[in-house]
Amino acid sequence: MPPKVLIVDADITARMRALVPLSAAGYIVLTADDAMTAQRVAVREQPNVVVLDLKLPAGDGYQVMTRLGELPATAGTPVIVMAAEAGDAGRVRALAAGAAEYLSKPVDIQYLLATLRYVLGPLAPTDTSLDGIESFHDPTTKTILIVDDDPDVRLGLTMMLKTHGYRVAAAGDTISAIHVGVAEHPDLAILDIGLPGGEGFIVMERFRSLPALSSVPVVVLTGRNPESVRARAESLGAVAVLGKPASSPDLLRAISAAFDGFA
Repeated sequence: MPPKVLIVDADITARMRALVPLSAAGYIVLTADDAMTAQRVAVREQPNVVVLDLKLPAGDGYQVMTRLGELPATAGTPVIVMAAEAGDAGRVRALAAGAAEYLSKPVDIQYLLATLRYVLGPLAPTDTSLDGIESFHDPTTKTILIVDDDPDVRLGLTMMLKTHGYRVAAAGDTISAIHVGVAEHPDLAILDIGLPGGEGFIVMERFRSLPALSSVPVVVLTGRNPESVRARAESLGAVAVLGKPASSPDLLRAISAAFDGFA
């Protein structure tokens, strides 16, 4: 089973900013927004690591660290502090309280992923949750185009797909998606719907009008309700419509099914 990461932060934006790329990279992500909830989730789920802000409702992060250290179920769980306190004083205090690492906000997601690999070790190169799925394609020969305006989503998906052997190209808006598609001739596209420069549907329509891209399978990965876009996406040829954040196994299954169906 992939490692579980518990993100504890009162700021929903900060939680989502970490949740999406970590999920895409292959981690199981849990969240909590206050000290009491953090303790309950940690005891129930027994995460492999806790990513902890220090300013929390119902008790600060130091109290959470102390309590987790006292409970048998969580006593050995490493804690990565992710806090807005700048300078060495905050880092020294957090490490003295038992944190495995201290990161200053705003945290670069790539650096957070590197810290998780340092604390937990690298993710397994294959996902055992995909066992039993018959696949007829060789990932090393396939290029996947990621189209999403969120750089953290692009980074998380890129890392996950490269881990599974795919070559990756990326674009952050509608116009770039078409340009990169023409230049790279991807074997599959993972496409967000809400994009700068026009919705993802425009990308699909343009792909279908270009002979070189007309047969590229598209997996829609959207922050909207998937059912609200499914009919139009499928009418334009989408082979799957998934909501964010999609788990790595679900996304990899959709990719594998798309390639097998187009073999």
